[in-house]
Amino acid sequence: MARKVASPPHLCRKLVKPDFAKRRKAIWGSRVFCAAEVKAMRDLLTFDANQAALAKAEGLAVRP
Repeated sequence: MARKVASPPHLCRKLVKPDFAKRRKAIWGSRVFCAAEVKAMRDLLTFDANQAALAKAEGLAVRP
């Protein structure tokens, strides 16, 4: 049901947005990947996605 009056101040909390840049920096630091490493990671993701699609099509359980 809609309200026509403003919520009391104690109910209006400001949402905190995640700092993705800070999180990435904490995880990877100043790491730079070579082209071979990037290709290997992309191939792995593609392989996992293809395996999940095949399993789903066949009605098998899919790993998270």
